[in-house]
Amino acid sequence: LTPQEEQKEWLVATPVVDLYKDKIYQFGYIAMFGLVFPLVVPLCLVVNLFELRSRAATLLTKNRRPDPLQAADIGSYQPVLEVLATLSILTNSGLIGITSYGLYFYFPDMTIVESLWATIVLEHVLFVLKCFIANMLPEDVFEAKLVWQVAEDSKAEQLSKWNIVENEIEDPTPF
Repeated sequence: LTPQEEQKEWLVATPVVDLYKDKIYQFGYIAMFGLVFPLVVPLCLVVNLFELRSRAATLLTKNRRPDPLQAADIGSYQPVLEVLATLSILTNSGLIGITSYGLYFYFPDMTIVESLWATIVLEHVLFVLKCFIANMLPEDVFEAKLVWQVAEDSKAEQLSKWNIVENEIEDPTPF
C-alpha cells in the first residue's frame, strides 16, 4: 500500500467546532469560580498543554487530514462566551464584596449595607469596562482587512527603503 492508501484507512478527524464545548465549560468554571480556587488556572493550563500535544499527535498519526472549512466566527459559542463573561462579573463581584473579608481588611468600619453598595459599584464599573473593551474591538471584517492592508503597506514601504525583496507567496491575504 502507498502512504496515501494507508491514510485513507485512518479515522475521520473530529471537527474543530465539536472540541469547543470542553473549552467553553472550562472557561466558565475558571471565569466564574477561579477566585475561589486560584490554583485551578495553572492546572488547567498544564492540562490544556498536554491535551494540545496529544490531539496534535493523534491528528498526525491516527486521523485523516481534515477537510478545509472556512468560518467567519465561532458560531453559536460567541453568545455563550459573552453570557459567561457577564455572569463571571456578577459572581466575582459578589464573591469579593459579600463573602470576602478583603473590603473589611482595608475598611474595618464598613457596614453590611456599605459593603453591598461597594459590591454594586464594583459590578457596574466592571460592566462598563467590559462594554468599553467590547466596543474597542473591530467586529467588521472589512475594518480588519483595512487595518491589515495598512500594516502591509507600511511594511512594504520600509522594505523598499532598505532595498529588501520579500519572498512572495501566491495569496498573502489571510482573509
